[in-house]
Order: sequence, then C-alpha cells, then structure tokens
Amino acid sequence: MPPEAIRTSDHSPRVLIAVSDDGVRESLHTMLQEAGYDILEAASGLIAFTTLLASRHPLTVLLDSHLSGTNAAGQLLSLAAVDGPLARHQYVLLTTETVERSSDWLRRIRAARAVRVIEMPFDVEDVLRAVAQLAYHDIPA
Repeated sequence: MPPEAIRTSDHSPRVLIAVSDDGVRESLHTMLQEAGYDILEAASGLIAFTTLLASRHPLTVLLDSHLSGTNAAGQLLSLAAVDGPLARHQYVLLTTETVERSSDWLRRIRAARAVRVIEMPFDVEDVLRAVAQLAYHDIPA
C-alpha cells in the first residue's frame, strides 16, 4: 500500500537520511520526497546525532552502517537502545554486509530484530515499505 493511501493527517512524517555517500543520499531524498515525506539529511554521524537530539518530533531514520565517524551507526543504535532521546526515533539500517558476511555488531542487530536491516544495493520498494511501516506505525513486516 503506498504511503499516500495510509496517511491519516496532513502532517507528513519526517525522515532523516543519515548516509555518507552523496549519490545514495540524494537518490533516497528524491525517492522519499516524491512519496510525500519531509526529508532531513546528515552526511556524518555527528550531524545525525545532533539532528536526532534536536528533533521535537519522532523521525524515521535511514542509517548507513558505514556512516562517517568512528562506528557512528553502531554508536547511534546503541544510544537508541537506551531509554532516552534517541529511543523515540525508528531506525532502518542500510548495509552492504550480507547476512553471511556480517560483522559481530551487525549480527547482534539482526538477531535482536530491534532495527530493520536492508542490504545495499537496495530495492526501492523495500525501502519505501520499511519507511511507511515505521512512519505510520504499521509495524508488521
């Protein structure tokens, strides 16, 4: 079901695209903006962290597992797991690591099933579905 069909108010959900690669970030921005989302961007872990802390509204976050910064994605997800200001946001982890070749921290993320994981290169429909389910609180996958 497209996001437009399940929208329940005039307020567009906000999506933070926290991806280091300019081309990927721009593609995601265009795709999600055309689907009706308000978009914020972060090209580094520090910008993502600052944006998440400053947001007064819950965000759906597309988080690059290789976001620039010392293990920025791992640190952000660890902070989000603690009951605090980052826990109110929903996360989708984008990674180039396959299930078979996952690092230890990514294996733990996958096992906990607390964060959605999408492998890159990604299917556009998978990203749109994951964002819609989280942004509109339609949690079943």
